[in-house]
Amino acid sequence: YDVLYCRNRLIALLNKEDAFRTNYHACLKLLFISQTNLAIYAFTQQGELKKSLRMIFQLLKESPKEIYRKRTLVIFRNIIQNFAYSMKAKAKNYIYEDIWSVAIFDSTFEDLLTRSDKIQIQLLKNPANSFMADPFPFINNKEEFKIIVEEFDLLKQKGHLSILHMDGQDICNQNAILTIKEHLSYPYIFQFNNHKFMVIESIELNELALYEYVNDVELVKIKILFPNIRAIDPSLFFDGKLFWLSFTNGDDLQNGNLQLFYAEDLLAEWQPHKMNPVRYTNSNSRGGGAWFMYNGGLYRPAQNCMGIYGKSIKINEIMYLSPDRFSETLKLEIFPDQLINKDNPNSIFKGIHTINFIGSKVVIDVKVTKFTPSKIIILFINRIKRTLSHFGMNK
Repeated sequence: YDVLYCRNRLIALLNKEDAFRTNYHACLKLLFISQTNLAIYAFTQQGELKKSLRMIFQLLKESPKEIYRKRTLVIFRNIIQNFAYSMKAKAKNYIYEDIWSVAIFDSTFEDLLTRSDKIQIQLLKNPANSFMADPFPFINNKEEFKIIVEEFDLLKQKGHLSILHMDGQDICNQNAILTIKEHLSYPYIFQFNNHKFMVIESIELNELALYEYVNDVELVKIKILFPNIRAIDPSLFFDGKLFWLSFTNGDDLQNGNLQLFYAEDLLAEWQPHKMNPVRYTNSNSRGGGAWFMYNGGLYRPAQNCMGIYGKSIKINEIMYLSPDRFSETLKLEIFPDQLINKDNPNSIFKGIHTINFIGSKVVIDVKVTKFTPSKIIILFINRIKRTLSHFGMNK
């Protein structure tokens, strides 16, 4: 994206110069071709197979000589490698199951910034035939410790939202708070003026809505903030003047196209940031937890999905945040191999993608991969059910 943006800006500026346009107009085509080729190469590095193929064929149609360039050959090599990797991952997905678990450990952000030893975590027990992920902790009006999670049903291959009622670091009760036929995840809870609001990833509904969490028992939909959008891991923050909403675009590099919007009121019309997308990389864009303040600084957790989903969690300090400016710098990165299960030190974690701080506790989720031959049968049955439902045959 950066290459394409700079290409377009440079060509636009050069076109304004009469002398350049008169004497060197042919150079603009060469500039366009060269920079487009470079951008395609970058997309292949990020695993964007469809985008790379579409762009390279368009480029070759305009300039067939590009086929002889070494970079073009490398692009086709990368596309073939990406395709092979994609097929391998899809095949593996039929017989392996990624099992996520919520975990808690005692620490503060300040402690994590300075510690170099392994982190001992306490896993919470998953429900039967389900796993839990995307934990967002909070303290309710009765000063009780709660965690809202995505509970993923392994049989239905679909997630809904549940609330965990905690006693220290143990679950004392659990109940669903939002169950619909579409998949839900990432229940980002946000407190403002003694009210608790929530934005939820609900891409199958093709909308991003604002909910209010009331009476510790239910979610009430207040307003659809964005219709016709596939918003991934939406995150909400108030800086004292403006409300900020971030998410990645599920229709374009869903792990790496970070969009930012702002509004003067939660229910007002949201305006796009002038720099959208403010980040365009799989390594440090997708939301990984609640934005938070520390020592006067504003921090944003993000997922590193480069190559592997849940490769690490990155926590960035936001250096500039305004309607026309955004920048951040990496302050901390946490990898799965830094974590040790207190109850089973031999556990090997393969992923981490959500982190949240509450008092002196940290709540995260971690992934293990299990060989599950029955998964292919479950996927096949669910596919038949969806097909029958589509034709009105599944009552």
